[in-house]
Parts: sequence; C-alpha cells; structure tokens
Amino acid sequence: MSPQTPGLPPHLVDLADSGVVSAARLAATLLRYEYADSIELLARMASRGTYTADQIIGIAADLTHGRPVVDRALTPLHAPGTYAFAYLELGLAFGSHGDFTAAADLFALARKIADRDGVPYEYDRQDVQVHLAVGRVDYVRQHTSHANPDVVTNDARSWYHWAANTDIINPFRGVEPASLETWQQAFNAPFIDRGLAPMTFEATATPFDTVRTNAAAGSVDGPLISIVMPVYAPTRSLLTAARSVLDQTWGNVEVIVVDDHSPEGHEDIFEEVRALSDRVSYHRMPQNGGAYRARNLGLSLARGELAGIQDGDDWSHPQRLERQMAAFARDKRLVATLSKSIRLHTDLYMTRVGSLPFAHNAPSLLFKREAVLGRLGPFDQMRKAADTEYIERIAAVFGQQAVTTLKEPLSLYQLTDGSLSREDFRPSWHRPARVSYHSAFRHWHHRIRTEGIEPRSPDAEGRRPFPAPPELEGTTYPDTSPDVVVLTDPRPGPQSGSGVAGEIAALHADGLRVGLARTDALRFASQKRHYPRADLLDLMAHDVTSWMTLGAPVSPTVLLIRDVELLALPRSTDAVAMTPQRVVVIADRLPSEGTAPRVSWEPPHIEAAVRRMFNRPAEWIPATEEIGRAIWASGVTGTVHPPRLMEITTVARFPRRRIGERLVLGIADPSAYPVEQASPAELARLLPPVAHHDVRVLQDPTRPAPAVPGVLAFSTDIIAASEFYDQCDVVVVPAPAVAGSALLRPAVEAMARGCVVIADPALRGVLGEAALYLDDGPLEQLLDKLTTDPALLAEQQGRSLAFCQTELSAAAYVAAIRTLTTTGGSR
Repeated sequence: MSPQTPGLPPHLVDLADSGVVSAARLAATLLRYEYADSIELLARMASRGTYTADQIIGIAADLTHGRPVVDRALTPLHAPGTYAFAYLELGLAFGSHGDFTAAADLFALARKIADRDGVPYEYDRQDVQVHLAVGRVDYVRQHTSHANPDVVTNDARSWYHWAANTDIINPFRGVEPASLETWQQAFNAPFIDRGLAPMTFEATATPFDTVRTNAAAGSVDGPLISIVMPVYAPTRSLLTAARSVLDQTWGNVEVIVVDDHSPEGHEDIFEEVRALSDRVSYHRMPQNGGAYRARNLGLSLARGELAGIQDGDDWSHPQRLERQMAAFARDKRLVATLSKSIRLHTDLYMTRVGSLPFAHNAPSLLFKREAVLGRLGPFDQMRKAADTEYIERIAAVFGQQAVTTLKEPLSLYQLTDGSLSREDFRPSWHRPARVSYHSAFRHWHHRIRTEGIEPRSPDAEGRRPFPAPPELEGTTYPDTSPDVVVLTDPRPGPQSGSGVAGEIAALHADGLRVGLARTDALRFASQKRHYPRADLLDLMAHDVTSWMTLGAPVSPTVLLIRDVELLALPRSTDAVAMTPQRVVVIADRLPSEGTAPRVSWEPPHIEAAVRRMFNRPAEWIPATEEIGRAIWASGVTGTVHPPRLMEITTVARFPRRRIGERLVLGIADPSAYPVEQASPAELARLLPPVAHHDVRVLQDPTRPAPAVPGVLAFSTDIIAASEFYDQCDVVVVPAPAVAGSALLRPAVEAMARGCVVIADPALRGVLGEAALYLDDGPLEQLLDKLTTDPALLAEQQGRSLAFCQTELSAAAYVAAIRTLTTTGGSR
C-alpha cells in the first residue's frame, strides 16, 4: 500500500500511483473542467508521494532565491511530474490570484530537474512567459534563442522568444526599457526579413495608433476588394484600422464601416472615419446584434470581386492585401486566403502569458465574394466564434486546398480589455459554450463533406442547421427545467459511457426533455481536447438533446451522474450554476476493487462533492446488491435505491447463429485509454491455437497488432464494434491491466448481437449467468465445450439474449428514470 499524502483521499492516491495517466494529461484535464482541490494530486505525482504541494512550492522558492537546498531534497522529484505541477499552478493562478511567481519558481525547478536527468524541457513557452511576467530578465535571456534577434523563423518557439526579448526593452512597459528607435529595430526584424516595410511609432499614450510605414499606398492595381469593418463603441483605433486599409499598396479598395448600434457619444469618430476618403461608407445597424450580423450587412453591400474582414481596432500592414492577392494568382484553386498577425497591447507589449504572440488571424479572411457567398451565404449570426466556423465551412465546401493561410505577420491584432473573447481562454481551458459550438459546427461540416447537405446557415427555412449554445447566441436557454440532464464523458474512446446516446434517445422517445452535460473522467485524462462521439452529435443535430453545461442556469428535475468518477473531485464553485432538484449517481462497480495498480472511488467523497456543487444529497442506483451494500456501509447519508443495471442494448434482429466448421472467436479490447485496455501479456495468454479457431481481435488503432500468425486484427477506426461482433460466435472481454474499470459495455453489446461472452470475472456480479467468465476454467476448454455441444451454445445464447431483452431493455431503463422524475427527492 502506497503511503498517503495529507489531504489526498485514497481514491486519488490510487489514481496517482496507477500509472494509467501522465501528470501532464491530468493537469490539462483538471484545468479544462475546473476541478477543485486538485493540486495535491499533481504534487504526489511530481514527487512520487514524498511531498505536499506547499513543500514543493517551498523548495522551488528556495532555489529561486538562492537559499540552500540539499541535493537529496530534489531526489524524489522527476521532471515530467514537476513540469505538470508547474503548469497546473499556472492555470490556477489565471483563475484566482493572478500572481505567477509560484508558477515561475516551479518551472525553474522543473528545468533544473530535467537538466539533472538529461530529459527534454517541457512547456517552454509558458516557462519563458511567466518568468518575463514576474520580471526575471536574466532567466528569459538565458533560456531563449533571441536575446539579440536577427532572424525569426516560422517555428512557434522562435516567435515567442523574439516577442519576450523585444518586450524586455519595450520603451513603454519593458523591464529594461530601451529607446524607441532601438526597440523598433528589434520589433521590425521579422518584418524586414520577410520583405515587408518596417514600421515606426511615436511615444504617446497610445503608441499603437501612431503606426506608420513608408510603403507606397495604391502602387498595385487590380480588382476591387471590399473590406467590411464592424464596430461598436469605437475608440480612435477605428481611425487607425480604417487608414491601414486605405493605405494598402493594393489601391482598389473600399471600406464598409458598419456601426453595430453604438450608444451616443461616438458620432465624432464616425464622422472622422467618413471624412478619411470617399472610399469609406458608413452604415448603422437598427439595433445591436453582434459583430457577425454587422458583417453580414456589410457583405450584402459589398461591390468587390473579393471581400474581406478587418476588425475596427486592428491594423493591417500596407502589403497585406497585395500578399494575399498574390496567393490567389499563384494557386487558381484558392477561394479564400488568410494571414498571421502579431498580437499586442496598445502599448505594443506582445507577451501575454498562455498566448502566442504570432498567431492565425481569422479577421484577415479574404475571399472570392460571389463564389463563397453564393454557395455558403453569410456568417452564422452568433455573438462569438463564428469566424472559425465560416473559414472551416469554406474548406468543407470547396476543399482544404481552397483555403490557405500565409505564414507572414500581415496584421497587428490589438489586445483590448473590451474584447468579447478575452476571458474565454486560459491554459487548457476554453469557455464551455465555445467548445460546444465548435463540436456542433464541425459535425455539420462533416455531414456537408460526406452527405452533400446544404451548407447555408440559416437554411432555406430560416433555421440554424446545427445546435448552438445560448451563451454564444446572446439568448437564454429555451428549456430551463428539463426532466433529466445526463452528466457523462462523451468522447469516442472510453467504453464506459458508449451507450449514453441510446439512453438519451429512449428517454426522448418517451416524451422526456433531456439535456447533456460533459466532463472528462480523470482515469481517461488527456492533454488534447476531444470532441464528442458522432452518435451524440447526431442527437443534438436532430433536437433530441442539447448541451447544458454545469455552468448553465438550468434546473433539471434529475441530474444523472453517468459515471462515479466524474465527481472524483468537485468542480470549482464558480463553474457550477445548475440547480437540480435531485442528483442521482449510477454506480456499476464496487468502490474498491482489485489490487494495485487500480482505480477506485469512495462514496462519501462523491456525496460530499454533490453536496458542495449542488447543495443536494446524492442518491445512488447501484448495479448490484453487493455494490449497494458497499455504498451503504461506507457511511453515505443519501438514498440507496434498489439495484438496477442502468444500461440499454438493442438486440439484433436475427441474433441466433450456429457455429460453422470453425468457431469464430473475437477478443474485444476496443478502448483508446490504457485504464480500459488489457495488458499485452494478457492478450497473448488469451489467444488460443489458431489451428482450432478463427481468431479476431478488435482494438484501438494505436495498439500493435498481435504478433500471432493467423490472427486477424481489426481497428476501431475502420470497423464498428457491432459489425465486429456480428462476425463472431464467441467474444472474450478480457480484464484491463488496471483493476477497477472492467469493460461492461463491450460485453453487453456482444451479447445483444448473439455472441456468447466470456468476460472478466469482475463482471460476474453484474451479468450473472448471462455470461461465462475467464475463471470458469481454461479458455481452450470452454471453447471446446461450446464447439462440440451446440445445445450448450444455444442455451448460453438464450440466457444472454433474455438478459438483454429484460434487464437492458429501453422500456425498463425509461421506467426507472420516470420513477425518479415523478417522485420527490430529499434535501
């Protein structure tokens, strides 16, 4: 038994010590879903259980300030875990105190440990940026490649190293401010290197608005370009933005300024903009509707062969349109081009912790107006995030080769306090509504590519062809009191929640109003953000369900927690606004199961998380009587309902089969996550002599195929699980290498397709006589019995199918949920 870490409950000790997820994956997941009380988990992983979080932070501070630290104090630390701990501290600082000192100390400590162990550095950008934020100039110069920048490559590291060193000498905010001329030389280096005219600035309170170049305005002729500039309550940066378009080397340009119904007091600025040139037109929206509605009005007025966008507080380099038009000339397949931008503040300071200073610039979009608008129609009329949707829709309709982004800094993108998107991003965290919107429109785009459906939004009936979260539409939730909200991990990889779409569809078909909330189970933690399964997105596209984040102001009758581990840690208080009448937790495995390595859960901690987040008692639906007794014995105070397996399967139309000349044996190991995967040794042990059987394996594409001649390996990205099971007479569902996460779903899905299942013994209490088990005897003997005795095979098939038709029927599941929505819960 591993030693406990003070303040860390046993189930998190099990997770930290199991090895199923890396510290980096956990750090990203903890920040992405705003899990609270998480820092001790990462401290344990960073120090192999030796130190608490405060102790590691103290060691890092001592090293930074030159206080003595004996070498043996660093021995328990390892670089990957310490880096992840530093990254988590950085993200937590964003969400609370905003002081990056501890994060900087920890990154320096992690770099020291990496040097000791001879392993690669990690999180270099965050390391450099937080040290600059706390004024540690020597550290920044020591660990960047551009202390004296001459050439900045297109490698991302080169750009943020250049930005950090240029910011050190920023004359308006730098730690070591240089003269304006010296700073300009450093700032202009990457522009000059790319053949772009250098910029000059003046020493004023808003130097951004003084930018000038010596490029020859109007020196290049060609088709008319219409640039639409939506604005609301503009500053004098609107004049800077408009001049930057009028001063383009591409001379044939019109500027369409659309005022999104600004309040009184901005008339003078609009008058000044109109006075700049007769190429500027001004139009006012009848009411405030957001930037994309304003853009659409401007595009409807555009006359140019090409149309583009410019934000009203940004600056386009005078060669921007010339360079983008040259791309059209080089590649006749193009219908749209974009460019990169330098992101900087009004005082020309570029480094913003957690952000890239050189980035893709969505408002630089320039496209062939008639081709794109004629096929796609206007922008989606959201309050936020519709830039990306439109750009990706162009690529979905015309092909990826029809859209290109120039790898040149052709804009200065001003970071302003009033930006609608400024508070939507933190390390590993995006506003949940943005994530929901992106997953929905990308699913729609996939259907555009594969099914050829109409790519206009709104469609011919005036409806959005995919669901959008109310927060981004600027509206309220149409249903603030659904019957049920299901909290699940909706990603394609985990098997534990892969039946949720069928459950939601059954509830909807019975007339219940169902919402969906998401979080990632910690045992399936990942650094990369993954979008939901296609079956769930299909339900949303057809209005069967919709996203209802835990931060949404809705009050469901029942919040159904689909997996106990989704509440292994509570969410931060300010991340929860949902107020359910009842919170019901489904428990399909014992709280503590197996020996290390294992994952586990503790009912009192789940109950405490429910009370803290929703101010409700937790109610429990155990899968078996044994699980129910274990929950009750743990000391919970909430209701433990009678046992019921809360799963649905649909029995195949013709599930019964007879074994042919050779038994077709399938081994199901389909999960994309180590915690649900069998060990290679276990798979090798299960593969019987292929001379006797036709053996096939279903597995994740990242896993190596079995090195056994004659065994067919099928990848989950090529064949659906149901199609695989339809090939098989018998399916073996092995035990995962990590105890506590048995593969229930593959077992019941195979049973519903008419297969005899030989399952992990951990499922015996759940499936009973509906399955056979790997501890019933040697696998080869079990297979021989089934092969030689058709009656035995048919009898076992019958038990499996009867179990699916009764215990796992949609009607039984809906009846159980109906009971919860129509009977009162307790506080």
